Amino acid sequence: MSNEPLFQSIFGKPWSDLPPVMRQHYAVRADSQDEVVVDGVMTIRRGLITRILSPILRRLGSLPAHDGHDIPVRVRFYSGKNSHAFHFDRLFKFPDRDPVRFHSHLEPVSGHEVIEFMTGGIGWRAHYSAEGNKIRLRHIGYVWRIGPLRLPVPLKWILGVGQAEEEALSDDRFRMWMAITHPFFGESYRYEGTFRITSVTYG
Repeated sequence: MSNEPLFQSIFGKPWSDLPPVMRQHYAVRADSQDEVVVDGVMTIRRGLITRILSPILRRLGSLPAHDGHDIPVRVRFYSGKNSHAFHFDRLFKFPDRDPVRFHSHLEPVSGHEVIEFMTGGIGWRAHYSAEGNKIRLRHIGYVWRIGPLRLPVPLKWILGVGQAEEEALSDDRFRMWMAITHPFFGESYRYEGTFRITSVTYG
C-alpha cells in the first residue's frame, strides 16, 4: 500500500496546491481500506438522445436514467485491497422510486489521464487538470474493455463529448457538474450538485 493518495501522481506537482476539500475528496490510497463519504443534492437533466437510449444505458450501468431536482445523493470513494483503481459508489434517492446505485471506477493511464469505467465495460478517457480552486476533466475519447484490451469506440457520435468540473466552496464543501454534449443535438445529459465531506476513514 502506498502512503500517497492515488490521485497525487495523477495531478502531479499541482497536488500540493489543491484546496483542502479537494485533497480530502481524493485522499484515498491504492490497495487500502481508505474511504471518503460525501453527501449532497443533485439535479439531473437528460436530452432527447439520452432519453431514447435510456434502456440501453440502464443495462450498461452507465448513467442514472431519471430526471430530477434536489435529489439526495451519497457517494463513497474507495480503492480496496489489491486495487489501483479509484471507485465511485453513488446512491441516488429519487422521490417515489427505489434508490438508484451508479458505480464506476477510475484507472490511471499516464500523466494526467484516466479512464472512468462503467459496469458494462464502457470507459470515458479524460484529462485531469487543477486550476486554482477548480478541477477540470477534459474529454479525450471512449473505450470499450474486452479482456485486457481497451478498444477506442466512436460513441462521440451517439452520446456526445463529456466534460466535468469541481469547485471548492469551503474546507469541506464543493460543487460539481458533468455534461455530455452531442455534436449535432446539443447537451444530451447533465448532472450537477453540491456536496459536503461527511466521513474520511483510513485503513
